[in-house]
Amino acid sequence: MQQTDFSSIKEYDSLSKKQQQLLREIAEEKERTNKIKLLIEKHLARRSEIKSSISEKNSDILDKESQVKVLREQKSRLMNQGSSEEKLNDYQDKIDSLEEESFTKLEEIEELEQELKETLQFEEGARKTLSEIEKEVEQIVTKKEAELNNISSHLEEILNQLPERARNLLIKLSEKKMVHGPFTKIENGSCMMCRFKISKTDEADIDVHRLLKQCPQCSRIFLPYGV
Repeated sequence: MQQTDFSSIKEYDSLSKKQQQLLREIAEEKERTNKIKLLIEKHLARRSEIKSSISEKNSDILDKESQVKVLREQKSRLMNQGSSEEKLNDYQDKIDSLEEESFTKLEEIEELEQELKETLQFEEGARKTLSEIEKEVEQIVTKKEAELNNISSHLEEILNQLPERARNLLIKLSEKKMVHGPFTKIENGSCMMCRFKISKTDEADIDVHRLLKQCPQCSRIFLPYGV
C-alpha cells in the first residue's frame, strides 16, 4: 500500500482551522455594528410609543377640558336657579377631580417629552458611533476576507495534490465539522479521541508504514507518530 503525505494533510487541517477562525472573527466584527443598529431600532420604537402616548394624553386632556367647561356651565345655571350648596359642591368636586387628572396628565407628558429628548440625543450619538465603527469594521473585514481568499486558494491547491482517496476522505470529514477536528493519534494502543482499541497490525500500518487509516469508531484519520 502507498504511503501517505501526512504533512500536506496536516497542513490542510491547520489551514481549515484558520479559515474557520477567520469566518468567526468576520462575523464578530459585523456583529459589532448589528448591536448598535438594534439599539437604534429599539430607541426608534420607543420614540414612536412616546409620541403615541403623548398624543393620547393630550386628547384626554382636551376631553377633560370640555367636560370641565360643561360642568362649569351647568354649575353656573344651578347657582342662578338657587340650587342647594350640596349639589353645587358635588359639581365642584367633579370639576376639581377632572382638573387634577388633567394636571397629572400634563406632568406625565412633561416626563415623556424629556424621555423623547433623551432618545433623540442617544440616537444622534449612536449613529455617529455606528458610522465610525462601520468604517473600522470595513477595514478589518476587508483585510480578513483577503486572508480568507488566500487560505481558500491554498486549501484547493493542497486538495488537488493529494491522492483521490485521501482528498475525498478529507473533504468528507471536514464537512462534518468534528468538535476536535478530523484527526487523531494512537495513544496506549487506543484512539486518542474515542479510546477505541487499535490492533497491533493497524498500529504498525499507521506509525511505521504511514498508511492512511481511519478509526473504526469515530472515523477520524490517524496521524502517524511524529506528525
